[in-house]
Amino acid sequence: MLTTILYELRLKRRAIVGWAAIIVFWVALVAWAWSALGEGELQEAYEQLVKDFPEEFLKLFAKGVPPVYNADTFYVYEYFVIVVVLAVGAYTAYISAGSVVDDVLDKAGPFNLILPMPRWRLLLSRMLANITLVAIIMVVSLAVSIILLVFAVGRPITFKNMILLHLTGILYAASIVSLATLLGTILPVTIAKPASAGLVLAMYVLDTMTLGTSLEDMGRLTLTRYYPVLEIAVYGTLKTLDAAVLALTTIILAIIAVTLYKRKDLPV
Repeated sequence: MLTTILYELRLKRRAIVGWAAIIVFWVALVAWAWSALGEGELQEAYEQLVKDFPEEFLKLFAKGVPPVYNADTFYVYEYFVIVVVLAVGAYTAYISAGSVVDDVLDKAGPFNLILPMPRWRLLLSRMLANITLVAIIMVVSLAVSIILLVFAVGRPITFKNMILLHLTGILYAASIVSLATLLGTILPVTIAKPASAGLVLAMYVLDTMTLGTSLEDMGRLTLTRYYPVLEIAVYGTLKTLDAAVLALTTIILAIIAVTLYKRKDLPV
């Protein structure tokens, strides 16, 4: 199983480098923008600008009006939600559905035939490889954020909050891996990958747009509801229930996906 995980990671090494480059560029831009605001009138103008935004707009970017206006909320609004929660989340769903789709399209057929392992272990290895890939991206994001935002800019930061934010991100990504792998087993191969990526974006919109409305309970069906990035960044807290839902979702959907994959017809 370890050999398969390492093989899958080698296939995706360019993706790791690409995401690292995007993260460095984006966090550097956010760090420069915050340092340019300074402590005077520009920062006050930014705070007033955020207050003047419609509440629906603020909910879309960070699930509501920030309780405080500081570097942490700026980091969440301008980087973390856009890049990590949405972009990395959608990418994770895309490649996870591809773990099944590529088999059906016979893109990994020869590799499957030479591996002396059951099909369920092969898929589980690929799922673990995808989770490991996201974990590497999260480590890069954490390291770059600390280096650029603290040592380069000197902005105040709570290390505990930043670490918890990224660790929870790995758990959030693991739940996406399980969900997208399951979708790859049940959806037509022509739409499985884009549909899985689109579902991540759709879940986020449903989650944020139903907050504080009569349809708020519908948001509980989304994975993003259990990843409160703004709350974690500001207060450094994560509800046990949120972590438990993400963990249980990951396990249950993975079991279902592996079971269906074992029965799926593959080219020989």
